[in-house]
Amino acid sequence: MVVLPSHQPIPHAREAVEWLTLNGFNLLNRVDVPTYQSYDGVSLSTLDLTFVNTAGVDENIVRDHTIIPDLACGSDHFATVFSIGEEGTPILNMSEAKYNWKAADQNAFTKALADTLQEDPLAYDLAFGPLNRRDLDAVTPDEIDNAVGYFNACMTKAAEMSVPHRNPSQRSKPGGRRS
Repeated sequence: MVVLPSHQPIPHAREAVEWLTLNGFNLLNRVDVPTYQSYDGVSLSTLDLTFVNTAGVDENIVRDHTIIPDLACGSDHFATVFSIGEEGTPILNMSEAKYNWKAADQNAFTKALADTLQEDPLAYDLAFGPLNRRDLDAVTPDEIDNAVGYFNACMTKAAEMSVPHRNPSQRSKPGGRRS
């Protein structure tokens, strides 16, 4: 039996939900359905929130959202379960990311990223210079996009240089062999 939380959310939590809602995100959770139970089994809270943006709502991308306490598997957080996309439609890895981040050397990646960011000082200044203005309101969306694009390209290059590639099993691929 699940006992509903008897207290109101803290002001910062309420403010965060209100801000996200005002900025086009929709809360999928019901706030009266707990997602967390303290280890002593006494306190219940709704800590884990799932939001979807307006485009996701319009396209019905996220479906069947539910909280399942029985799938906690020993965790103090309950399982949050939902479906993404059309049923039966495989979700492709659009980024083609092939990195084994679990085996990555964090220091090697950090150094590779720092080196990559600084290897072309002119490109670095063109990307990040506009963000160093005192009046951040004067920064344009295009300037932000350029900085993000440059940073993403540098992160990808640093990953290629320092992170081992993953070698997924055929069984983990959609349509892969099954025994």
